[in-house]
Amino acid sequence: YSHPWGSGAIVGFVWGILGVHQTSPGYASFIIRPKLGSLQYAELTVPTLRGHITIKAQPGALDVNIPCNTLATICLPRSSRDTLASNFSTRLFLDGVGIASIHSAGNICTASPVSCGADGVVRKLRASSDPVESPIYT
Repeated sequence: YSHPWGSGAIVGFVWGILGVHQTSPGYASFIIRPKLGSLQYAELTVPTLRGHITIKAQPGALDVNIPCNTLATICLPRSSRDTLASNFSTRLFLDGVGIASIHSAGNICTASPVSCGADGVVRKLRASSDPVESPIYT
């Protein structure tokens, strides 16, 4: 923050568009709540004292490399198909497995914080409005 003339946009991208916010000191825990708007893809690496957080976001999908000594709540914007009448039909899948989720401020988030994947593998969060099928992972 010492050079606002050159770094102000970066802070806006990290906090605003990709919605990365620490929830405890040193990023021991954090939340990722992207707001892509009309963007079709955004990617970012956030260096922290506990390791790099790498995020690749696109509508309905979020890939996150979570440092193994941290916990993250990860969110996706709710589907435009969700209405109060449908009782929030969008479901979350983490690494291909349906998980408990909560709805908050126009997002659908993991109900419990998530740690790193096995052997540090990237965690893949997907949304699906189909009540039976899990989304395809690529």
